Amino acid sequence: MTIDTASISAATRAMRDGIVGSVGTPIVFDYVSARGPEGIKFDVWYCNTHLPTLIREYPNRRFRRYAVPSRASYLTIGELDDATHRDTVGQSTSTVPGMVEHHERFVGQPVGAQRRRDVGQDIVEAAVVYPAFLRVPHNRMQEIDRWYDEEHLPMLLSCPQWVMTRRFRVTAARGLDWNHLALHYLTDLRALQSPQRDAARDTPWRDKLLAEGWFAPEYRVCYRVHDF
Repeated sequence: MTIDTASISAATRAMRDGIVGSVGTPIVFDYVSARGPEGIKFDVWYCNTHLPTLIREYPNRRFRRYAVPSRASYLTIGELDDATHRDTVGQSTSTVPGMVEHHERFVGQPVGAQRRRDVGQDIVEAAVVYPAFLRVPHNRMQEIDRWYDEEHLPMLLSCPQWVMTRRFRVTAARGLDWNHLALHYLTDLRALQSPQRDAARDTPWRDKLLAEGWFAPEYRVCYRVHDF
């Protein structure tokens, strides 16, 4: 039986009216995780070698850095506010030592952004980002866009601590096979245990996507650390 997703969205008009939509800039997303108990050595290599290399490859860009304690990892997100580097992950990277378990980097092209009406655009500085990665079949891209824009994000953004989401198509990439990123911005981890999130994860439309097999998001909790 075919389900008419347009008629089953659990998002109310009030939820949709509470958000502002926009399209943002491309980003470069750089994620590095440590192997084993190499904490201090990894930190020194990351700060003294890896970050300077990244900054040289993307000069004059605004970078924000995050820590992912559960994975002994760092995430750096750079805003690509012009055409330079939009379709490349850099010409080279620093030599990756054995203490590094995984390194991935990609350029994300924006496909939309939504934020709560009661917050400003400076919410991009929020304390927590919560990436959700998907491998979306080409013939399901249109529906995943509709699901996010018409149902899922309005429901999530009705939570006071869930303040913005930016979505990207992954283009140039190294070290991963995701092709879609929803980058959620949170002011407090209470958002992840909120009734609004529970409701957004329990709808007929989401159940329909789950039943197709490919819909299996991977999530990470990333905490903001000082700028550089």
